[in-house]
This record gives sequence, structure tokens and C-alpha cells, in this order.
Amino acid sequence: MRYHGGAVTPARSRALVGLVAVIGLWAALQGTIVLCTRGTARPSVTNVDWWVALSTLHVKRGFFEVWTPYPPVFPALHYAVVGAAARGRVDALHAYFFAGDRSRPAVRAAWITVPFVHDLWGLANLALMAAIALAVARLARAVGGGPGWLAGSAWALLQVAPFGLVRIGPWFDQFDYLPALLLLLGLGWLGAARPVRAGVATAIGVLTKAFPGVLIPMGLAALGRARALSFCAAGAITAAVLVAPFLLARPAVFTSTYRWSADRGGWESVWIAPERRMPPMPMPPAMGQLFGQPLPQAEVRAADGVANRQPGPRSRPPLRERLVSLAGLAAIVLAAVLLRRGFGTPAGLARGTLLCLTLLLFFSTGVSSYYFVWLLPLLFVVHRPVTAAALSAAFLLAANLELVGYPALPWYWWSLGARQLLFLGVIVAQVWALRVASTSPPASPEPAAPAGATGP
Repeated sequence: MRYHGGAVTPARSRALVGLVAVIGLWAALQGTIVLCTRGTARPSVTNVDWWVALSTLHVKRGFFEVWTPYPPVFPALHYAVVGAAARGRVDALHAYFFAGDRSRPAVRAAWITVPFVHDLWGLANLALMAAIALAVARLARAVGGGPGWLAGSAWALLQVAPFGLVRIGPWFDQFDYLPALLLLLGLGWLGAARPVRAGVATAIGVLTKAFPGVLIPMGLAALGRARALSFCAAGAITAAVLVAPFLLARPAVFTSTYRWSADRGGWESVWIAPERRMPPMPMPPAMGQLFGQPLPQAEVRAADGVANRQPGPRSRPPLRERLVSLAGLAAIVLAAVLLRRGFGTPAGLARGTLLCLTLLLFFSTGVSSYYFVWLLPLLFVVHRPVTAAALSAAFLLAANLELVGYPALPWYWWSLGARQLLFLGVIVAQVWALRVASTSPPASPEPAAPAGATGP
């Protein structure tokens, strides 16, 4: 039924009702967060300052002389920004962070550089949010044929949480929106049968943060042999080009990133109960010693914001944590193999990616409070906007409850348990949908390219 001027249809009316429901749910969530978190101080942007200090160390000593806890793409981008912002003030900024210098030149260098990076970080968040909202809208329209604008807008609205203890949205002090966007781009290109582009996006994503790597089993399972080979080749070549300068310059420094990740053990996870651990975050006084040299044989401990590097045998996470991690990898591989018949449509690919990503988090022994943001774009791709908004609200509320009453954290285990149940619910829903889809034979052995798609 169409009304005067052809402006309103039943489908548009339903979309508007859905938008109103999402806005109401968002408002209720903000009120609940305020009530639950009152009395707990809002977090500062310490992580942004932390990155400015680490990039200052890069600029002072040379980029290839300092390793980071993360793969190289984001540290390289941040190094370039700080290098440009601190031009002519590097020595003073280094003294401010690493020597406790509070002289006028040192303080001036910090007051100029740090606010600039804060502002640029916020602008980057807004740009990435807009790009992710657009990607969600396009994928949701391809998957369900519904109003993609509603899915993208609802995702963006649920990122706006100004009163939360977990900083997301424009206030996000992590860089996870960048790999999240790369994952969505890779997924879209997999669905459009463009394996070369998908491989490039996946490789850049993995070298930004590891979680876009879930596209690798998806590509291998969903693409035919020829396209899977193109996907792997494009990813391998891209990764080699990005990694080669580091391996040629200082391989021991570069591999220290991955040794640190392998050795540090779990945090904020039900799998390490009853031990309650937070992720290590060494402060500037310890950065110079820790990140300024490789860790070929060293045990790294971090407590109360201070990291100590002690010579000796490399530490290993407990056997239980290693077994849980192996179980998670096995679950992802099994899901990609057993449910591959359900990946023959854009909806199947999106659900499979969401399934693998949720399995990664479910079995992870290290899950920071903000990691749930990895899942949210895909929730809005495969579920109705109101359902996805409700799930997103539940994840955000659980994350905020974890940090209530810091440092006592009275809701810590309750929030982690709730988060684990939410992960399990998402897993069951995707397995069920993919299982149903796999009962019908796929239309073709490979995802069909859209009309007019001829490029890689």
C-alpha cells in the first residue's frame, strides 16, 4: 500500500517503527548504565597518552628499533602522526615521558603534541564509524534485502555510550575500528567473488590486529579452488610486502611482538578463574627498557602499571590456557569444514564469519572488556536491527558491569559469566541458521559474482 506522493510504504513504516524501537532501547540502555555505574569514576584517555609515549620512543630511537605489543600497521600510522606533530620537540617530549622532566620546554612539547593526537584520534574514530556504518548497510542489504540504512544507523547509534566505563564510539581509546572495517571489507569482497581484494584486506587486517584472520578459514571454505588460491596468494604477497622491511631491518625486534603475545597469559576470562587478571600495560618509565630491546630469552611481568624485564627462560601460559586456545582454533576449523555448505550465499558467509569470530572470543583466555565491539557490526548484518541492538546493549551493559567499583570489581565474575552466555547464544544461533541453510544444495560451488563484476 502506497500513500500520497508515494513517500510511505508498509516496508518504510516498519523500518521507521524499528528505528523508533532502537532509539528507545538505546535511551533505556544509557539510563541503565548511569544507574549501574554511579560511584565509579569515568575512565580517562590513558591509552591515547600511552600510544603517544610509545611513538615518541619510536621517533627518538628509530622505528625499527622499538617493538610494540601489536602488529605493525597501526604503530606505523601512529609513529608517522607523532613524528609530524612533535617535529622539533622530540627530545623535550622524550624527556617528559621517560625522564620525568617537567621543565617548561618539556611540558610545552607535551601540551602541544598530546592534545593534537587526542583530537586526531577522535576524528579518526568518527571517520571509521561512518565507513563501518556504510559497510554494515551494504552488507545487510545484500544479506537480507531489507533497509540497509537502518542497520548501519542502528549500529552507529549503539556505539554512542557517553556515560559508560567502557569507552567506545567517538571516545574509543583503542584502534579496533580499523581492523573491524578491514574485516567487513574483506567479507564483502569474499561475497562478491573478488578474492584478490579480499586477500589484501585480510592481510592488512591481520597485521593491524589478529581477529580479521577469521576470514582465512571462511575464504578457504567458501571459495572454489582457483579463487581460494588467488585469495591466499594475494594475502601472502600483501603480508610479505608489509613485513619485509621489519624482518630485514631488525627481525628480533619485530618478532618480540609475537613472543610477548604468546608468553603473557590470559586476562579477564572465565577460563583463568578463579584468578583475576587484567592485561599488562607498562607505563612510560618501563617502556624504554621493555620495548627498546628484543626479547629473545626473557620473562616479562607487568603489575600495577610497571613492567619488569628479567633475564631467564621464556615464560609460558599454564597448560590449561594453552589447551583452551587450541580448542578454540579446532572449533573454528571444524565450523568452517562442517558448515561450509551453508556459506554459499552472502548471508551464509556473514553468519559463518560471525560464528568464527564469536568462537575465537568464546575460547579466548584473554578478552578485554571492549572486545565485544568486534562482533557488533556483524550482528547488524545478519540479524534484524532491533534484535542486533538488543544484543549489542546486552554486551555493552555486561562490559560496563565488569568495571563497576574499580578496583574492587564486585560484579567482575557476574559480568564475565554473562558475556560468556551471550557469546554462546550468538554461536548457537549462527550454527542453527547455517545448519538449516546447508540442508539445501548450494546453487554453485563458488559464490556467484554480481552482475557486471569482472575485476579481482
